[in-house]
Amino acid sequence: MSKLRVIDVDGHLAEPPGLWDRYLAPRFRDQAPRWVQDDQGRRRLLLGGSLKPPVPFPPGPALIDTTAQHDAKTRLADMDREGIDVMAMYPTVGLYFYGIERVDVTVALCRAY
Repeated sequence: MSKLRVIDVDGHLAEPPGLWDRYLAPRFRDQAPRWVQDDQGRRRLLLGGSLKPPVPFPPGPALIDTTAQHDAKTRLADMDREGIDVMAMYPTVGLYFYGIERVDVTVALCRAY
């Protein structure tokens, strides 16, 4: 009997530190996505001039940025360790680009991404 393959269909990558400063056109940097804390202490995304609804992140180490979130070699090593054969990857902040009203900002963010 053949070995069953393990497929993760909801892997996410975290945009690496400095991505927007490095690749986003200077005239759009004031529109760069950033995580902020609201007046209730919740972590929220500020994107395209709009504060997005709070994301129910679990507290603690799950929020720590690891190299595997934005480095392919490290991610592959983690997948091997966990027995994952294939992974479909999705952006984190990039999932919100569809809701930006200004098309020029959306295009600039996609180019930087």
